Amino acid sequence: MFVLVDCNNFYVSCERVFNPKLNNKPVVVLSNNDGCIVARSNEIKNAGIKMGQPLFKVREELEKMGCYIFSSNYSLYGDMSARVIETLSYYTDKIEVYSIDEVFLEIPNYSEDQLVDYGLEMKERVESHVGIPVCVGFGPTKTLAKLANQLAKKDSRASNMYGGVYAITDDINAIPAKQQPVGDIWGIGRQYDKYLTSMGVKTVEDFCNLDHQFVKSKFTIQGLTTLNELNFKKCLELEMFPENQKNLVSSRSFGSVVTDKESIREAVANHVANASRKLRKKSLATSIIKVFIMTDRFKEEKFFYSASMVLDTPTNNTVEILKKAMLIVNHIYTPNRRYKKAGVMLFDLIDTDTIQDNFFDQPSNPKIERLLQAVDHINNTMGKNKVKLLTQGVIKDTQSWMLKSNHRSNRFSTRWDEIMIVSVD
Repeated sequence: MFVLVDCNNFYVSCERVFNPKLNNKPVVVLSNNDGCIVARSNEIKNAGIKMGQPLFKVREELEKMGCYIFSSNYSLYGDMSARVIETLSYYTDKIEVYSIDEVFLEIPNYSEDQLVDYGLEMKERVESHVGIPVCVGFGPTKTLAKLANQLAKKDSRASNMYGGVYAITDDINAIPAKQQPVGDIWGIGRQYDKYLTSMGVKTVEDFCNLDHQFVKSKFTIQGLTTLNELNFKKCLELEMFPENQKNLVSSRSFGSVVTDKESIREAVANHVANASRKLRKKSLATSIIKVFIMTDRFKEEKFFYSASMVLDTPTNNTVEILKKAMLIVNHIYTPNRRYKKAGVMLFDLIDTDTIQDNFFDQPSNPKIERLLQAVDHINNTMGKNKVKLLTQGVIKDTQSWMLKSNHRSNRFSTRWDEIMIVSVD
């Protein structure tokens, strides 16, 4: 039996854990640079404010509601996600981390009543240990577990009939799930939803009754897999050990428009440092580096500049990658443009154990490797970029490219200087 545990309004819930006065109050969390709404409390959803709406369009409405507005706090959200996963590992070691707020598990098959009790216990444990409310869905396939979770979340929000838990074990108790809109099916996007609805396929049950060959021809093998899973035929396994990453991207929009080359160099240097650190953490090395810069496509004609370089020998050395990146920046930078975003892409990633040195390369220097390990250790324990390259910039107040996060809460669980202080009178 598969289990899908989904954290409710995850970013909002993380903010509420450390700030209980936010409970039952309207709350939104914003995207990078405080641009759009990416998480909403139920109070905001009930008010009809949509996901992805730009803040400037709804700010006045939010202020009238007394809404609390937060910038994304990825350090906090990542740590809270890890705590949820650690708590769930009490039940099984068969865990697939599907996203920051969703986890698949695999457990033995029990009766429907036993599964509901099991789910309620999971829900209570996560909420008491971490403070994050969750919904739990059970199904004999991953797709049915996902659908069960959707139903548990809807009924939990509407009537609390199931207490945020729902189990699909046979055709009988699958009936409520199969009456859900076809757009609720895992993997059915907006375009497929429109197409199916135009054909008269409006519910999950309608989709389940489609001809297999028709589904395969219109929705590829992935659609056929979904159809089989909805009809209780297991096709997808738990992905406990995902395949090694082949590409890595570090990019972000600037806090404000950038025109000078030095600011572009600083931004790209920070992306290189971030990407290189991730490579070393995963024991990977890159063979190709690509750098891009682009203007704001919403305010003027879009200009996108990029170039790539192939490395003679794969590496995760920040200094070596940075040298190539700076050469690319010098090549692609065009004066008199108003740049809004820059990024670094690393391709053809391989395990460091499989690196073959080039005949003309100098042997790798153990001192450099120890230096990089020391830098990573300091930055991991003392805070991001406590030790960095001069090219990354040192005066934050002059770095116009830095991300805007004017409404960010403290990183309560990952930074000693931002830990919660409690006073007792």
